[in-house]
Formats: sequence, C-alpha cells, structure tokens
Amino acid sequence: GRVRSLFDPAAKQIEYLQSFYGNGSAVWSSDPAEKDGMAVGLGLEYSYDRLLFRASTRRLESAFSVAEYTYGSATDSTTGLAVDTFTLQLNYYNDVRRFDHSLGLGYTLFSNSWLELRPLIDYTAQITEEDASTTSYAFRDRTFNAFYLGTTSHRQWIRGPRGGLEALLKFRALGQDLQWRLYASAIQLQGSAVSDTSSQVYGADGTFQGLRTFRVDPKIFYEGIVVETALYYQLAQDWRVYVALAGQTGRANATDLNIAQNFAGLSPEEMYFSLYNFNQNTKIGGLRDHHSRFDVGVEYLLGF
Repeated sequence: GRVRSLFDPAAKQIEYLQSFYGNGSAVWSSDPAEKDGMAVGLGLEYSYDRLLFRASTRRLESAFSVAEYTYGSATDSTTGLAVDTFTLQLNYYNDVRRFDHSLGLGYTLFSNSWLELRPLIDYTAQITEEDASTTSYAFRDRTFNAFYLGTTSHRQWIRGPRGGLEALLKFRALGQDLQWRLYASAIQLQGSAVSDTSSQVYGADGTFQGLRTFRVDPKIFYEGIVVETALYYQLAQDWRVYVALAGQTGRANATDLNIAQNFAGLSPEEMYFSLYNFNQNTKIGGLRDHHSRFDVGVEYLLGF
C-alpha cells in the first residue's frame, strides 16, 4: 500500500510561513522518496435475494522523505540592507497510516449467467495519521546562521457517503472458472484535522534559541473517486482467491482555520490571513489526498 495525505503539500506552505526570514519561495530539490508499506483488511458480505450488505475495515501504511530549499531575502537589522537567505530542509514522513472503515448496501439491478450489475452506497470513515521529523539548515548572506530539529504530528478524521456501480463478469479461461469485478464510485467526505509542529532552534554556534510550535486545526471538505478492480479464481466450491488493484484520489478544501503559534516573525493575525489567502487563492493548492494498494486475498462462502 501507499498513502499520501493532504498534509504533505500543506506542510510545504506551513514550513514556508514559519521560515526564519520570510520573503522566500519553496522549491523541490528532490522528488519524494516513496516507501511502500503493508495494506491489510477484512470484509464481510451478506446476500439476500437482490440485496447485498457489506462491511469492511482496512489499514494501510507507508512512508516517504523529501528535501526542499527555501530562498529569499530579508532586511538586516543592523545595516538596514537587503541580504540573501537560504534554508535547506529534510523531511522524513516515517509513518503514514490510513484506516478505512465502511458499511454499505447494494442492490442487483441485472443478473444472468455471466454478468451482474449493482449500485452500491457506503458510509465511509477514514482516519489518516502521520508522524514526521525534520532537520533544517538556515543560511544568511551565504553564511551558516542556524539550524533546527523538528517533529510534526498530523491527524485527520473525515467521513461521509460513497456511491458507485459494481460490475461482476463471470467467464472461463484455460479451463478455469474466473470472475472479474470492477467498482467505481464518487466519494464526498468531511471532518476535521489537527496538525502540530514543534521545533528546537539553534544558532550557528550551537546556542539554543528557543522552542517554536505551530498548530493548525481546519475543517476538511473532501471530494474524490474510488476505483477497484479484482480477478477471482474459484479454488474450490466455497473458496476463491483474488488479486486486486485499488486506489482513491480527490481534492480537499479547508475552512474554519484555527491557528496557534509561538514562533517569531509572524503574529497570529498575520499567520491567519496568510493561510486564509493561500486557501482562497489556490484552494489549498488543489490539495490531494490519495492512496493506492495491491491486494492478494482469499474469500470463503458461509452457507447460510
């Protein structure tokens, strides 16, 4: 499995706003280094005539790291002259976790010996958690000025309806009974999130300059699509195994920003309006929250 939450690009903007000297612009200096993780889940289905009841739970995890630099200018407090600034930042998202729970109902509109078609509607709850560590080095007028060590914790809870269409095709190939399932749906979720950042800042000589903290607590509105495809092999009368590909992708918007911070450079009002204008102008940069996974599984048919 692979998980990338909407916090990943949001963190770039937050890190820029809390940069040491401002007036900068963040630029990727390396592509994210992805690390796939495990996706495990359990699902139950019950069919009664044309009705289908479905419940499932799943956990996905992955990790990634990325390097970026911020460059800009600042005004020297002694001379009043403009000086160049540069910050190199290394981010390690060591543990990204996604929990996906759903409860749904389907109805078979069409069925014959080789095809089934059914609409499905689910109520879905998704929880995303991230733990990250950061090391940053700041330069002022080409001279090493400071560095900081930071940790970040992101938590997001979104829930809502998911409606789609499922097609199940039954066929034989190479003398074997196979089934192919394709499911596509639209999803609309809303909820809340909390992002906490804490940094210990040191001067170039190693002098501790203080602790800087930052919290953003927005409401989240999310719209996206889900696609799943699976190939089943009838192993025995009541057993079948499958391989599947699945993914979800969508865009999120944030409202009701609740912001707290203690670092120097921006007042709470300035921080609020910076994030608010950024959100209004770019819809959080078209923030995307998505995951993908490859499944291998087994199903057993209970005879009741």
